Amino acid sequence: MYTPLQLAEAYLQTGELEAALEALNTHLGDFPNDDYARRLRIHVLIDMPGGLDAALADLDGLIMPTGSDAGLRGCVLMKMGDYPGAASAFAQAWQHYPTLYAETYARVLLRLGDSEQALRALAVLPPTWQWHSWNADIYDLRGEFQKAVEHYTAALDGLTSAMAEADEPRLLDAMRANELIKRGNALMRVGQFADADADYAAAAGIVPDDAAIPFNRGLTYLLRGDFERALRLCREAWSRANEGLREQMRVELAADPRYHALAEALLGGSSDYLHPRP
Repeated sequence: MYTPLQLAEAYLQTGELEAALEALNTHLGDFPNDDYARRLRIHVLIDMPGGLDAALADLDGLIMPTGSDAGLRGCVLMKMGDYPGAASAFAQAWQHYPTLYAETYARVLLRLGDSEQALRALAVLPPTWQWHSWNADIYDLRGEFQKAVEHYTAALDGLTSAMAEADEPRLLDAMRANELIKRGNALMRVGQFADADADYAAAAGIVPDDAAIPFNRGLTYLLRGDFERALRLCREAWSRANEGLREQMRVELAADPRYHALAEALLGGSSDYLHPRP
């Protein structure tokens, strides 16, 4: 005859969560100090509707909690929307297993606006192209655009190496295009308009259907004094853009006085761009 714990393990193998939970409840009723069974129940509760509070109570009931349990607590609190609590839990997990929890911890910290600690959390990871990309994104958020450019450049170099070794390098094309666009945006912020345009043009060669790219290229030409080419590119982008992207264009044009003359020409003399839709 099988024990309740053995039944629970069997039910988990077949994905029968309610039956597993019932068996675990029976087992823990008899053996309340069994941390192994309690952890199984935590995982079951996390995947069940309305189970997060009970999962948190089980985490509090562990006799010998570990660093992994702190990470699990962070996941539960994040699902509950308690990001400060999740950050505290992931900080403990990160102390025990820094490379395992660095990315998740950093994402929660960024949600809370703590970019400095997010950079420290990521510093334990090896400098892969993804690591450089994460760091670049953080420096971009901090307004440190030159550092962002340096990290995006390192990310692109690493991605080029990864593509050379990949069996299907085209699977990485979209990632390369994304990094080129982000570096182009950062280059715009440091006034390197020609270099930004080169990145946008390279990205367009990979994702030619992205209507935001000719818009961005148009802005680089505007800032280099070529109004006619800027207008031509932005009209191309506008004609291809959906309404959501058009609204983003309106917002960007309204935000910078250098773009107002272009906006008037693009929108047929309308001043609506100065008051983006709510």
